This record gives sequence, C-alpha cells and structure tokens, in this order.
Amino acid sequence: MTNESPRSSFGTMFGGAMGLGCGCLAFVMLLIGGCILLAVIPPAVKEANRAAETAKQVVEERERAEAERQAEAIERAKQERLAATQHAAERAAEEAKRVAEEAKRAKQARLAAIATEQQAAERAASEAETLKLAEKGTRTAEEMAKQEEAAKRKRQEIAARFLGCARKLASEGEREEAIKWFRKVVDQFPETKAAAEARDILGM
Repeated sequence: MTNESPRSSFGTMFGGAMGLGCGCLAFVMLLIGGCILLAVIPPAVKEANRAAETAKQVVEERERAEAERQAEAIERAKQERLAATQHAAERAAEEAKRVAEEAKRAKQARLAAIATEQQAAERAASEAETLKLAEKGTRTAEEMAKQEEAAKRKRQEIAARFLGCARKLASEGEREEAIKWFRKVVDQFPETKAAAEARDILGM
C-alpha cells in the first residue's frame, strides 16, 4: 500500500478543482456569448431586411418613374408625328387646291382663246362668202377663175382653222362642243382636207 503525503493529495484536489472551474468558466462564457449573439443578431437581421426592402422600393420606384417617362416620351413622339402628318396633309390639300384653281384658270384662259379663234374663223368665213357674192357678175372668165382658186385656198385655210378649234376643244375635254365644230367643218367646207379629217374623227 502506497502512502501519499497530505501535500500531494491537496495538490491533486486543487488541480482538479481548478480544471473544473476553468471548464465551468468556459461554459459560462459560451452561454454569455450565445446570449449576446441572440440579442444582437435578430435586430441586425431585421435592419438588414428593412434596408433591403427600402432598396427594393427605391429601385421599383425608379423603374416605375423611368417607365412612365418612356411612356410619356413615346406618347409625345406619337402626338408630334400625328400633328406633323396632319399638317403635311393640310399643306398637301392646300397645294392641291391651289394647283386645281390654277389649272381651272388656265383652262378658262385656253377656252377663251379658243373662243376668240372661233369668232375669228367664223368672221373670216362670213367675209369670204360676202366677198364672193359681191363679186359675182362683175368679173371676166379669167378673173373668175383666179378668184375661184383664191377662194378655194381661203376656204382650205378657214376650214383648217375650224378643225384646229375643234381639236383644241377636244383636248380640253369639251367633247360636245368639239363634235359641233367638227360637224361645222364637214357641213360648211365639205370639199376641204380638213373636212376629210373631221369625217374620219367623227367616224362618218
């Protein structure tokens, strides 16, 4: 049997007590650290979540504002294009109206010129007929032959003027008036080249 000294036994007991005390202290420190973490982490998590939610709302608000801005820009561009299109259509309508009025005035001027030619042609025909009647019976045979030849040339010229008036009327779309003048050529100057052309045009 081994005899231990009282001092050695006390040292062993003291060392065991110190080891147990250190272990308890470490456990207590762990408990305290855990409590501190439990007290600190949840508020931090909440704060982080709140910050994340706030950031999300800011981003969504910015995206919504940007979407609205883009929508407004698109609508504004659409309205501007529509206004430009309407303005262009109005300008085109005004230009078409102006061109139509000018064309109408030009046609009226041409018809007036044709009417003047018609009057001149009819006057020439009347003068030629009057001259022919006035000179009857006062000329020799030779003079009559010359006068007849001159009268034929004159009738050819007058018939050509009538035909020209008829063609101009036809080109202006005045169909009924043109037909009337083609018939005048045929009826009043049947022996002329102009009458032959007028008959072809009329299908006679």
